[in-house]
Amino acid sequence: MGTVGNLTGKTALVTGASGFIGSSLCSKLCDLGVEVHALSRRERSENQGGIQWWQGDLASYPCVEKLFKSIRPDYVYHLASEVTGNRALEAVMPTFQANLASTVNLLIMAEKMSCRRLIIAGSMEEPAEDGFAALPSSPYEVGRAACRE
Repeated sequence: MGTVGNLTGKTALVTGASGFIGSSLCSKLCDLGVEVHALSRRERSENQGGIQWWQGDLASYPCVEKLFKSIRPDYVYHLASEVTGNRALEAVMPTFQANLASTVNLLIMAEKMSCRRLIIAGSMEEPAEDGFAALPSSPYEVGRAACRE
């Protein structure tokens, strides 16, 4: 986090904030004096430890637009994803919506709102960068690889 300079007084949106990495990141950002807004697909009733919780679906562009206009984040840490090992055809559209469409929506709004930086988390299931041997083998891997490109 030292590479982005002093974050004190900045505003951050953390997607996937209820997960293991997201919750740890939120706590660390609060410790650094950041105004933290956390997003979850499920409604959270409490705002705790200086974290303001929001509920929404990032695959919905109007939801993302409303979120950005309300929060006006300087930084977005995009950790949210639909993680599944399911390689069945039925997993393609839900995985696409949750992973790729949500990332595109965030990228568009980050540009429109002049967000300073959008950080997109990687995954262990992303294919390596060594050509055809690295073809993705699941809808999740395809979505993560597309977000990277």
